[in-house]
Formats: sequence, C-alpha cells, structure tokens
Amino acid sequence: MSRWRLLLVACVCVAAGCRKAPTAAGGDESGRVEEKAKEPVEDVVAEVRGRPAPKPKEERAAAEDVTASPAGEEKTAQPVVTGDTARIAWSLTPAELDVMRDTEVVMEVTWPDVPAEAYRCVFDPGDRTGEIAGCRVKHRFEGGLADRTVTVSVQLDGREVFRESRPLNLERLPVADIPSGAGPVPPRPGAGAGQRIAFAGLFAEPDDAGVSLLDGAFDSAEVELAFLFVNYAADADRLQALLERLNASASRAVLPVYCRAGSLPSAPMVQSPRVLLHGEGNKAPWQYAFLSAGNLYVLLDPRQTSFDLEQEKWMLGALSGGAHAPHRVVVSCSPLEKYTAREVTELEPRFRYYEKLLRGDITLLVSSVYPVFYHGRYGDLDTLSSGCAVGQPGALLSSVRAQPRVISVVDLVPREGAAVYAASPDGANAQADLTGVPFKVGNYVLKL
Repeated sequence: MSRWRLLLVACVCVAAGCRKAPTAAGGDESGRVEEKAKEPVEDVVAEVRGRPAPKPKEERAAAEDVTASPAGEEKTAQPVVTGDTARIAWSLTPAELDVMRDTEVVMEVTWPDVPAEAYRCVFDPGDRTGEIAGCRVKHRFEGGLADRTVTVSVQLDGREVFRESRPLNLERLPVADIPSGAGPVPPRPGAGAGQRIAFAGLFAEPDDAGVSLLDGAFDSAEVELAFLFVNYAADADRLQALLERLNASASRAVLPVYCRAGSLPSAPMVQSPRVLLHGEGNKAPWQYAFLSAGNLYVLLDPRQTSFDLEQEKWMLGALSGGAHAPHRVVVSCSPLEKYTAREVTELEPRFRYYEKLLRGDITLLVSSVYPVFYHGRYGDLDTLSSGCAVGQPGALLSSVRAQPRVISVVDLVPREGAAVYAASPDGANAQADLTGVPFKVGNYVLKL
C-alpha cells in the first residue's frame, strides 16, 4: 500500500472513531490507547496541512520558562521578587547634627525579605545638594545652622514601593534662666575694692532718646569705665557729638570701639584721666593698651586681616607687660567663634589667639559683632558677648527667641573672677530676665 493510501486510511479511522476491542480481562484500556495514539496522528495531520506539529506537553512547559533576548538568544526569565514593605527599616547615624559644625551622616536602608541586589534606594538629604543613590551612603551636612528633613525612596522592579521622610535636627541644647531674674544690679564695689565697667553694643545710630537711655543706664549702674561697640556705618562728626555727650560726667570715661572700621577713615579718640596708655606699639583709637584703676585693657584692631601675626605678637607683649595688673581684659570686635547664624568676622586662626590669650592669663575676652548677650567659657577662657543696647537684638544658636536690649555690667574685684550682669538700659538699672539661654553655643558653655 502506498504512503498516500496509508495516510488516507489513518484519516478515515480518526473520522470514524476506530476503537480497539476490550481485553479479555474486562479492563477498558481504550482511553489510554487512544491518548497514546493521538499525538502521532496529530503530528501527521499537522504535517499534511502545512503547519508545524504541536510540541509535546513537556516541551511546551519548558518553552514557557524561556524568553527571547533582543539579540535573539534565549534566557531563563527571573522570578518576580516580592517582599513585605512593612519590614523596610532605615537609619540615620548620627541622628542629629552638630551645632556650627559639619556632620557626616550614614544613611542606610535594610529590607530583610528581599535580596539586596533586587531593590534600589534613593536618598534626598534635604539640603539642596541633590539625590544620592545607594542603600548605604555617607553624606556631609555642612554648617550646622539648620534642621534638615531626609527623604528615602525604595524601588522594586522599577516602581516605588516605599517613601518616608524623617527630621534630622540640630543638637538640642539644654537651656537655663540666668539666675538673677529681676531687681537692680548689686551696688558697685567700694572705693579701692574693685572697678565697675560696662559694654554697650550699638547696632544702629542712637537718636536723642537712645543717647539719654545710655547716659541714664551708665549713671544708674555707677560705672567708672564704659565701652561703646560701634557696629554701624557711623559719621565721624556725629560720633564725636555722641562721645562728648556721654563723657560729660566726670565720674566715668566712655570709649569707642570701632567695629565698622571701613566706614571711618578717621575716628575720634577720647582723652580722660581715667585712661593711661601702657606699653609699646599703640595705634589709638584702633589698637592700644591702657591701665584704668590698676586693671589692664587691651583693644584689638578690627582693621587687621585674618592670620596677621603682628597683632598676635603685639597682644601677647601687651598682656605680658601688664602682668602686675589684678585683671586683664581683652576687648575685640570679633569673638573666637560664632554666637548666631550671622556671617561676621571671627578671630583667626582661633587656636593661635586662644593659646596667646591663655598665656596672657586674661580675666575676660569681650566681643560684640553678634547682637546677643552670652557670658560663658571657651575652653579655659571666660568670654562675653556684650549684647545689643541700640538696634535689633538677635537670637543665640539653638534658640529661637530674640533677646531684649541690654548692656553688660562687669565688676572686677582683685583675686576674684569677673562678675557679669545683663542690665536693661531702659529699666532703672534693672537686671534683664534672659529666658531660654542655652548652656552651650557651639564651643561656648554658659557660665552662671
């Protein structure tokens, strides 16, 4: 029988439903036989009709696990990764930023249910430096001047499955009220027992009423020596009139400290029998040392640029020449470090000034370019930011509340430390109630 005739018979048998007779044992194996014979028949029929023969079940199952790559090669498809997003954990180490310093923070995400290579993390540090990809990254937050908000996004199979934000705040420092509250400044030391001095930060030109307040505050506190920190662009003639008015009383001397030196090509100097110039290299009214009531005062030149060795050498020489004085006070427009977020000058390099001030055994370093009051310690040095008497007071770092207007009153008694008071210029010599003063501002620690 020819091939075509055999094929025709097979087709007729399929169409007629040919079946094999039951076996003698009575078992019906026709279904199994039919299933076994069916696939070859289908192969033949498909071949006759010009279509590729269907694959066996085993081959079709295997084919479902194979996908074609763009290059035409076949590769095994990756299984879909799933995980419980509730188990995603992330951390910031350290969990707060240092005040006035750069802080390096490690930002990390862990997801126990999912292989690390299967998910992607993106951090936004919230400081406008841009996003950072990675599930464990380091980032330097600069300045230490503001709280930040860090946001993390976790992506799986190209879609975001988790997003969360967390605050990264500046170090919150403890605060305390200055333990004086209200009431007048204590009586000044008796004659020959010590000296009372005052410091007033002027951040705006005082009008007639402001000058009267200053005059009354100095009188009420019974100061013998006062310093005016001129932190505004002053006119030399008007400054001269201000100094003459405040020096009308023979019981005190009021001296200017020109913190805005660039606005004064020539500046008035005060002559007083209470002020005796001392030592060499004096450049009054910018840089000079003098004696008053036996105490030594050293005024630094605000015109000097940073890293000026000449002024450092002169300061150390002036302090050494006044070693006999019971108290040595250094008066500087600029402090060793900042007190507020304002961008102003500092003594640079601070470590060299710090070392020379220590060697000079000073009683107090007084500064005024920041409009805040703070009596503290910088390492082993007593320091004072004199506050704002005229103009707009500021707020200390780590504090949100602006301070009241004050003048600083200081008693210098031999063999004792400086006693410092914050006095209200408009309250009949009442001490100021400075609430919420931080124990620590940068490297300064409150001295109670």
